[in-house]
Amino acid sequence: EQYQKAVKYYRLCHQLNPYHVRCHNDLALVLNELGHPDEAFKHFEEGLKYSPSHENLLLNLARMYVNRRQYDVALNLLERLIALSPKSVEALWMAGETANFAGNMESAHRWWKRILDLDLEDAVGQRLSDEARRALFRTDTSMPSPDNRG
Repeated sequence: EQYQKAVKYYRLCHQLNPYHVRCHNDLALVLNELGHPDEAFKHFEEGLKYSPSHENLLLNLARMYVNRRQYDVALNLLERLIALSPKSVEALWMAGETANFAGNMESAHRWWKRILDLDLEDAVGQRLSDEARRALFRTDTSMPSPDNRG
Protein backbone atom coordinates (compact mmCIF):
# COMPACT_ATOMS: atom_id res chain seq x y z
CA GLU A 1 0.00 0.00 0.00
CA GLN A 2 3.03 2.30 -0.04
CA TYR A 3 2.48 3.30 -3.64
CA GLN A 4 4.62 6.45 -3.69
CA LYS A 5 7.59 4.54 -2.33
CA ALA A 6 6.97 1.76 -4.84
CA VAL A 7 6.93 4.27 -7.71
CA LYS A 8 10.25 5.66 -6.53
CA TYR A 9 11.89 2.23 -6.52
CA TYR A 10 10.34 1.11 -9.80
CA ARG A 11 11.54 4.31 -11.45
CA LEU A 12 15.03 3.61 -10.12
CA CYS A 13 14.80 0.05 -11.45
CA HIS A 14 13.69 1.45 -14.82
CA GLN A 15 16.66 3.86 -14.90
CA LEU A 16 19.09 1.06 -14.13
CA ASN A 17 17.56 -1.35 -16.62
CA PRO A 18 14.99 0.08 -19.07
CA TYR A 19 14.53 -3.42 -20.52
CA HIS A 20 13.31 -4.94 -17.23
CA VAL A 21 9.87 -6.15 -18.26
CA ARG A 22 8.53 -6.92 -14.79
CA CYS A 23 9.54 -3.42 -13.72
CA HIS A 24 7.44 -1.97 -16.55
CA ASN A 25 4.47 -4.12 -15.58
CA ASP A 26 4.62 -3.44 -11.86
CA LEU A 27 5.31 0.29 -12.28
CA ALA A 28 2.33 0.51 -14.64
CA LEU A 29 0.07 -1.23 -12.11
CA VAL A 30 1.08 1.18 -9.37
CA LEU A 31 0.78 4.24 -11.62
CA ASN A 32 -2.69 3.16 -12.68
CA GLU A 33 -3.67 2.65 -9.04
CA LEU A 34 -2.45 6.20 -8.31
CA GLY A 35 -4.62 7.60 -11.11
CA HIS A 36 -2.01 7.96 -13.87
CA PRO A 37 -3.44 5.67 -16.58
CA ASP A 38 -1.67 7.36 -19.50
CA GLU A 39 1.74 6.78 -17.97
CA ALA A 40 0.68 3.26 -17.02
CA PHE A 41 -0.24 2.58 -20.65
CA LYS A 42 3.17 3.81 -21.72
CA HIS A 43 4.94 1.33 -19.43
CA PHE A 44 2.71 -1.61 -20.35
CA GLU A 45 3.28 -0.97 -24.05
CA GLU A 46 7.01 -0.35 -23.61
CA GLY A 47 7.32 -3.62 -21.72
CA LEU A 48 5.55 -5.44 -24.56
CA LYS A 49 8.12 -4.08 -27.01
CA TYR A 50 10.79 -5.98 -25.10
CA SER A 51 8.68 -9.05 -24.37
CA PRO A 52 5.68 -9.31 -26.73
CA SER A 53 4.55 -12.59 -25.19
CA HIS A 54 4.67 -11.54 -21.52
CA GLU A 55 1.40 -12.85 -20.10
CA ASN A 56 0.97 -10.35 -17.27
CA LEU A 57 1.62 -7.39 -19.55
CA LEU A 58 -0.89 -8.65 -22.11
CA LEU A 59 -3.55 -9.31 -19.48
CA ASN A 60 -3.04 -6.03 -17.62
CA LEU A 61 -2.98 -3.93 -20.79
CA ALA A 62 -6.12 -5.69 -22.03
CA ARG A 63 -7.80 -4.79 -18.71
CA MET A 64 -6.95 -1.15 -19.24
CA TYR A 65 -8.39 -1.20 -22.76
CA VAL A 66 -11.58 -2.80 -21.44
CA ASN A 67 -11.84 -0.01 -18.85
CA ARG A 68 -11.57 2.49 -21.71
CA ARG A 69 -14.24 0.56 -23.64
CA GLN A 70 -11.76 -0.20 -26.44
CA TYR A 71 -12.99 -3.76 -26.69
CA ASP A 72 -11.49 -4.64 -30.08
CA VAL A 73 -7.98 -3.74 -28.92
CA ALA A 74 -8.50 -5.63 -25.66
CA LEU A 75 -9.75 -8.72 -27.51
CA ASN A 76 -6.74 -8.65 -29.84
CA LEU A 77 -4.42 -8.67 -26.83
CA LEU A 78 -6.41 -11.44 -25.16
CA GLU A 79 -6.38 -13.53 -28.33
CA ARG A 80 -2.58 -13.17 -28.43
CA LEU A 81 -2.40 -14.28 -24.82
CA ILE A 82 -4.73 -17.24 -25.37
CA ALA A 83 -2.70 -18.32 -28.40
CA LEU A 84 0.35 -18.39 -26.12
CA SER A 85 -1.42 -19.94 -23.16
CA PRO A 86 -4.62 -21.72 -24.30
CA LYS A 87 -5.48 -22.85 -20.77
CA SER A 88 -5.30 -19.40 -19.20
CA VAL A 89 -8.67 -19.37 -17.47
CA GLU A 90 -8.31 -15.71 -16.56
CA ALA A 91 -7.66 -14.74 -20.20
CA LEU A 92 -10.54 -16.90 -21.45
CA TRP A 93 -12.90 -15.41 -18.86
CA MET A 94 -11.81 -11.89 -19.69
CA ALA A 95 -12.19 -12.53 -23.42
CA GLY A 96 -15.74 -13.71 -22.80
CA GLU A 97 -16.55 -10.69 -20.67
CA THR A 98 -14.97 -8.33 -23.20
CA ALA A 99 -16.93 -9.87 -26.08
CA ASN A 100 -20.06 -9.59 -23.94
CA PHE A 101 -19.37 -5.89 -23.25
CA ALA A 102 -18.84 -5.38 -27.00
CA GLY A 103 -22.25 -6.95 -27.65
CA ASN A 104 -20.90 -10.08 -29.36
CA MET A 105 -22.68 -12.82 -27.41
CA GLU A 106 -21.72 -15.58 -29.84
CA SER A 107 -18.04 -14.83 -29.23
CA ALA A 108 -18.60 -14.49 -25.47
CA HIS A 109 -20.26 -17.92 -25.39
CA ARG A 110 -17.41 -19.46 -27.34
CA TRP A 111 -14.81 -18.14 -24.83
CA TRP A 112 -16.82 -19.15 -21.78
CA LYS A 113 -17.48 -22.65 -23.17
CA ARG A 114 -13.72 -23.13 -23.61
CA ILE A 115 -13.36 -22.65 -19.85
CA LEU A 116 -15.88 -25.42 -19.21
CA ASP A 117 -13.81 -27.76 -21.41
CA LEU A 118 -10.75 -27.38 -19.17
CA ASP A 119 -9.84 -29.70 -16.32
CA LEU A 120 -9.46 -27.16 -13.51
CA GLU A 121 -8.26 -27.97 -10.03
CA ASP A 122 -7.16 -24.67 -8.53
CA ALA A 123 -9.56 -22.38 -6.66
CA VAL A 124 -9.35 -19.50 -9.14
CA GLY A 125 -9.99 -21.83 -12.07
CA GLN A 126 -12.95 -23.39 -10.29
CA ARG A 127 -14.40 -19.97 -9.43
CA LEU A 128 -14.07 -18.72 -13.01
CA SER A 129 -15.50 -21.97 -14.34
CA ASP A 130 -18.53 -21.48 -12.09
CA GLU A 131 -18.81 -17.87 -13.27
CA ALA A 132 -18.62 -18.98 -16.91
CA ARG A 133 -21.35 -21.56 -16.30
CA ARG A 134 -23.58 -18.88 -14.70
CA ALA A 135 -22.87 -16.38 -17.49
CA LEU A 136 -23.76 -18.97 -20.11
CA PHE A 137 -26.94 -19.91 -18.26
CA ARG A 138 -27.99 -16.25 -18.08
CA THR A 139 -27.33 -15.58 -21.76
CA ASP A 140 -27.75 -18.92 -23.58
CA THR A 141 -31.10 -20.60 -23.15
CA SER A 142 -29.74 -23.93 -24.41
CA MET A 143 -27.35 -24.22 -21.43
CA PRO A 144 -28.39 -26.37 -18.44
CA SER A 145 -28.77 -24.78 -15.05
CA PRO A 146 -25.43 -23.88 -13.40
CA ASP A 147 -26.44 -26.13 -10.51
CA ASN A 148 -26.60 -29.09 -12.88
CA ARG A 149 -22.95 -29.86 -13.64
CA GLY A 150 -23.80 -33.22 -15.24
